[in-house]
Amino acid sequence: MTLWWMPADRSAEPERLLTKLEGWQQAASFSPDGKNLVFDQQGVERRPAIWVLPMDRDREPRPLRATEFPEGAGKFSPDGRWVVYCSMEAGKAEIYVQPGPGPGPKIQIS
Repeated sequence: MTLWWMPADRSAEPERLLTKLEGWQQAASFSPDGKNLVFDQQGVERRPAIWVLPMDRDREPRPLRATEFPEGAGKFSPDGRWVVYCSMEAGKAEIYVQPGPGPGPKIQIS
């Protein structure tokens, strides 16, 4: 599973968004202004992690959350100031928020 995009009217060919990451990616949420995409990334040797792909610059992906714990399902808040996500850090699935598109401190909300 990889990330691709193309115009809705199909006026251009599909373009692969991530060519530098191994494993699979799954789109999770665009920021309200469309400038950032939060996606789940799982590498061959890594647990699931949350990454951000800037859509208006060099498209260099970076981890929003990349810890030793499985994390994923990141979603931008309606105002784009926060990313909410699920983490197994506490030994069970818990919900956290942190400034979007990061970096910043996480806050547990569940």
